[in-house]
Amino acid sequence: MLEEISKELGFEVELIEEGKAKLVVPKMSNYLRPDGVYEPAHAPVFYNPKAKFNRDVAVAFGKALREELGRLEVLEPLAGSGVRSVRYAKEADADKVLAVDVDPLAVKLIEINARINEVEDKVKALNADANAVLHNRQLREGYYDLVDVDPFGSPMPFADGAIRSTRRRGLVALTATDTAPLTGARPQAALRKYGAKVLRTPFSKEIAIRTLIGAVVRVAAVREVALKPEIAFFKDYYVRVELRLDRGAKRVDETLSNLGYIFYDDKSYEVVVSRGYPLPEDIPRGMRALGPLWLGPLSGPLAKKVEGGVKPFVEKIIKEDEVGVPFSYKIEKVASILHTNMPSPRLVLLRLRELGYKAVITHYDNTAIKTNAPKEEVFKVVKELSP
Repeated sequence: MLEEISKELGFEVELIEEGKAKLVVPKMSNYLRPDGVYEPAHAPVFYNPKAKFNRDVAVAFGKALREELGRLEVLEPLAGSGVRSVRYAKEADADKVLAVDVDPLAVKLIEINARINEVEDKVKALNADANAVLHNRQLREGYYDLVDVDPFGSPMPFADGAIRSTRRRGLVALTATDTAPLTGARPQAALRKYGAKVLRTPFSKEIAIRTLIGAVVRVAAVREVALKPEIAFFKDYYVRVELRLDRGAKRVDETLSNLGYIFYDDKSYEVVVSRGYPLPEDIPRGMRALGPLWLGPLSGPLAKKVEGGVKPFVEKIIKEDEVGVPFSYKIEKVASILHTNMPSPRLVLLRLRELGYKAVITHYDNTAIKTNAPKEEVFKVVKELSP
């Protein structure tokens, strides 16, 4: 079978398993970098095995959404090899999946993978440009419950089209792999792509998540569309957000009330959170501003309905939201400011809880703690526990 498919496509393929799906992808050993690591961008059709967890979460939320709505129609405008689309059909029981790719070879591979998994009646492959489909109701054949955009780099060029294509109560799911701008390593690029001032902080990964949400929320507001996170996280090399869509000026105003700024001083680790958009309500002196960004929760009601292998990870983010602060304390940085040795973050966590504060290790950094304790209390505990 693989030999016949290789001849049909014009490149060597292999069979892999992901989730409940069996999938044909370009033979990865043929596309290695000089250091011997597989480079997805070198393959004739895109497939990234490192994005498996991203797809696991996507499918879990797709399944939960289907159970809630009683149906699931999915649009994937950058489908590549079709792994995600096939998994939506096979594992989330999607009624319909429109898998779009501008590359005719990718479309062929999507059709092959749909056939292998016996979901060809659910998955339709379309050879077209992503934005052409997102912005054309006839071309995309209506509206969808879930639009999943997983590009190379920033999803912002596709954000408006994804919003236009999504039904009320549906999910707009976006992945951003350009983490350098989002974490403050390239502030000018962040300003161009996300319309926000982003600088390096000890909690840059959280800033990345909140910058992306804030940017998409502002795009949606122009169309009087309100977006709120059902899940948002930083993992490995990407930021992933799944945003619930609703309509109406009042809902948009409510959503915009969750935008604001974080002011940070690197010498003292002083953090001031100030709501307000387009301008913050309070502007402290002598501190660097980051924003506008999302200051609300990173999870929603659907997150509590998610089952399967990703559930413990999702529950971690739910617990972070319960703390109620949009930043964290990196224990190494606190110890550095105090000129002392770094204690175990786990011991700091337990001590803060003993003192009656909420405290959790973050999902994005196992040496960072999110807590509602005052800064002075955190510093005092770190100093006391320093070995």
